[in-house]
Amino acid sequence: MANNDDAKYVEQTKMLAGKPYFGGDPYLTELRKQSQERTANLAVVRNEPEKYSAAIRELLGTVGDDKAIMESPVFFDY
Repeated sequence: MANNDDAKYVEQTKMLAGKPYFGGDPYLTELRKQSQERTANLAVVRNEPEKYSAAIRELLGTVGDDKAIMESPVFFDY
C-alpha cells in the first residue's frame, strides 16, 4: 500500500503523464498558489537585479547565464 507521501502526488503524476486528473486536488491547488505568488513577486522586485534574478531562478529552477528577463504578462499554472 502507498504511503501518504505517494498519495499526495497521485493527481500531479496523472497530470504530468497527460492523463485526466482532478485540478482541485489540494496539492495541485497549493502548487498553483505558489506559482501565482512567485509570478507576482517578479513585478515587485523588477528593479532590483539580484532579487529579480533570484525570483526567476525560484520560478524556473535554473537560468543559463543568470541574465534572464521576463516580460509581463507571464503565466505559470504550476
